[in-house]
This record gives sequence, structure tokens and C-alpha cells, in this order.
Amino acid sequence: MSRVRAPAPQPTENPREQRATQIFGQLCLACGALAPLVWGGMIVWAASTVEAHSHRRDVISALALGDDGSATAMRALGFGLSGALYMIAGLYAAIRFRRDPAAILASLLLVIGGLARIGGGIYPCAAGCLRLDLPDDQRMHLWTMAAMDVSLIFATAAWGVVVNRYARLKWISSLSFGATSWTVVSMVMMATSVPDQGLYQRYANGILGVWMLVWAVALWRSRIWAEDLDWRKPHYAPRHRRFRRK
Repeated sequence: MSRVRAPAPQPTENPREQRATQIFGQLCLACGALAPLVWGGMIVWAASTVEAHSHRRDVISALALGDDGSATAMRALGFGLSGALYMIAGLYAAIRFRRDPAAILASLLLVIGGLARIGGGIYPCAAGCLRLDLPDDQRMHLWTMAAMDVSLIFATAAWGVVVNRYARLKWISSLSFGATSWTVVSMVMMATSVPDQGLYQRYANGILGVWMLVWAVALWRSRIWAEDLDWRKPHYAPRHRRFRRK
């Protein structure tokens, strides 16, 4: 009489390693929440150290131009550190949502946006750099900032679609689409209203920053750092219909 062999027990993760993994995930999400705070705080601080700088007229890039201490700190912390924090949070989200291709794409857009922000700090630009007729040394800043804005806008919209698949994150879908719409409006106003381009640029960055903060908090509250989220087909997904033959 043959005996049925019992299945081999699955190796369980060491509680200490599991706790370390959870702490690592919490730190990565904390980086995502800290990124817009560092960006906004550095803008306010650097502008306060520059005489005659106007938040309404001057663009953010002007704060990173020069060799003084505030410009160096703006390039290193404002552009560099905040961009790196975006990349850390985006890469962690891509790993945790690795079974969802749409979530991976949305996460990689955050990574690209953070990388482009770092590039914007490497190539600072003058106050009137929002033009196409620029010298070669300043044109790179224009392209990196354009890549950052486009990537973050598309990332916000993409997450508005992705979160509909997860019951714990669905509540930020409307916020994502609203942030995308108002950011696009602010960017259009920045391009068409030259005297107030700095103000509308700060509006756009502020909207994206608030969304990033809410996104990181939402992932934290969903406990994505401790367990995989249940995936559900969105209500608006197309369904196959079967027709009977007459």
C-alpha cells in the first residue's frame, strides 16, 4: 500500500527579518511624504535669502542659480534630495505592486520625475528660462524640468486609474484626477501669463506636492509595507458579452 507523502513545510520568514522589511517599507513611504515638504520648504527658505525675489514673478529655477550658499543648498537639497526621495518611494511602490503592470508604470513615472528633478539641479537656469531660444547650457534645464512636470502629471493620473483596483486605496482616485486637472490648468496659466509665471508654477508644484503627500500616507495606511493588497477588477473595465444565436 503506497503512502501519500505530506507536502514539505514552506519556509517561514524570520520574525526579525520580517520586521526589518516592514521598517524598510515604512521608511521608503516616509521618503515619499517627506519629498514635497523638503521641496516646498527649500523654496520658501531660499527665496527668503534672495533679495528682491518675487514668488509671483520669478520662477523656482532662479533660486538655484549662483555660487552663494542658498543656491548651493537649493541645488543639493531642493532639487537633489527631494528628487532622490521621489525615486526611493517610486521604486518601493514598483516592487510592492510588481504583479500589477499598470501600478509598475505609474511608479516608474514617479521615479522618472524624481530623476528629472535631480537633473534640474545639476543644470540651473536663469530667471527667464521658460523660453525656447536659450543657450545650450540652459536648455538642458528646460528639458529636465519639462520631463519632471510631464512625468509627475502622468503619474498622478495613472495612479488615479490604478487605485480603483484596490479597495483600500480607492478613495484617492478622485483626488488624483482633480490634482491632474488643476496642475494642467496651472501649467497653462504659467505659460500664458508671463508676469505671474512664478505664482502659477508654485501652484502646480504645490498641487503635485499635496498629492504626493496624500499618496504616501494612503499607502502607509493600507499597510502595503506589511502585506499585499487585494486586487479587484475595476467597475469600468469592459466585459465580454455573449449573444445568443436566433
